[in-house]
Amino acid sequence: MENEKLKELEAIKKEFDEKITEEMRTEAMARISSRMISTIARHLIKDAGYSVATTILQREFRNLGRNDAKEFIDTFELKKNDYKDASKALKIAALFLGLKLDAIENETIVRDCPQGAEAIKFREPILCNACSEYTNGILQEMLGEGYVLERTKWIFKGDSYCMFKIRKK
Repeated sequence: MENEKLKELEAIKKEFDEKITEEMRTEAMARISSRMISTIARHLIKDAGYSVATTILQREFRNLGRNDAKEFIDTFELKKNDYKDASKALKIAALFLGLKLDAIENETIVRDCPQGAEAIKFREPILCNACSEYTNGILQEMLGEGYVLERTKWIFKGDSYCMFKIRKK
């Protein structure tokens, strides 16, 4: 019986591996994660109120970004206080988040974003703000508290892509 179950599982895994590319897996995980965060955020807003919920979520996502930046520094041998490495860390984070990066006028932009799609669907920018806080956490861990990632284009507001600029506070 156990061998039959193992064979069944192996067959399903083989079919899954044949039909689902790595890119499809990444996109699916990003969509699932976005939906989970969206659901949690909606309930937190309902129970605690919008202001409290957004403050809590912003702080927590910023801390996640800081912690992930530490891992990026070790894994990708990045240097703190280096603008180029900070930019690289932000691009790495974007890939982990399932964002589709592109370039326009020598700037990196986000063309497609599962968090943005969920934000538009629910007409609630909290997921976009979560992404911004997460990336700000990465930036601040890389360059220091005196830096912020400023959104200059925003899919949620109707732009065809998201674009950010690093600026000093």
